[in-house]
Amino acid sequence: MAPDHILPEICQRYLDYYSHQVRAQGSVRGMQRILTGLDIYLQKSGVPLNEISIQKVDQFLALYNTNYSIGTAKSNRSYLRQFLRYLYLNQYIKKDLAPLIVSPPEFGQLKPPKFLHSHEVQKLFDSLDLSTAKNLRTNATMHLAYYLGLRPQEISSLTLDDISFRQKEIFIRSRKNCSPAHFPLPDNIIKAITAYIVGGRPETQSRVLFLQLIPPYKPVNRCDIPDI
Repeated sequence: MAPDHILPEICQRYLDYYSHQVRAQGSVRGMQRILTGLDIYLQKSGVPLNEISIQKVDQFLALYNTNYSIGTAKSNRSYLRQFLRYLYLNQYIKKDLAPLIVSPPEFGQLKPPKFLHSHEVQKLFDSLDLSTAKNLRTNATMHLAYYLGLRPQEISSLTLDDISFRQKEIFIRSRKNCSPAHFPLPDNIIKAITAYIVGGRPETQSRVLFLQLIPPYKPVNRCDIPDI
């Protein structure tokens, strides 16, 4: 922001109004920066503020937000929407440009998180609609992955014979660099597996626990198992 830059009267009037409404110095400084940047840009472009178009707004934001983070760029767009709405309501510009300022599409992270916190896992569990066979299967495999720390390969290899509901145990036949082992089954895992067997597992002679959802109901692949 140019420290000695004098804003046009309409911009200064809005900044005074905004500072009284918000009273948060950080937001006021942000608004002052965006107004200063916009005024400098319009002066260089030879475009009066009262003749501004959405094309000029988009061009300005593309330049202004170049070196800002996604969050700050979002705030800058919000500042500008509020200012343009003010100009329209005060009949300084003929068209309300505020709704025309849209955020660019946000794509998936190049480096997704490597783990989930416990509250994030619970939120993931709660988001499942257990009315479908697929989600019943996902719910059961997620319980095994999260609460017992089983790998996708270990989960996909489980059979009905590996589970003892009476003794509340599960037998893992093949483990990475380890001997076979028995693990206790907490009640929440037993409930998740039971719900899947009763409501989601296809009727078949196969003894593999987790099966695909379409005939001939082959065992799931390891890539079908969530890795939490």
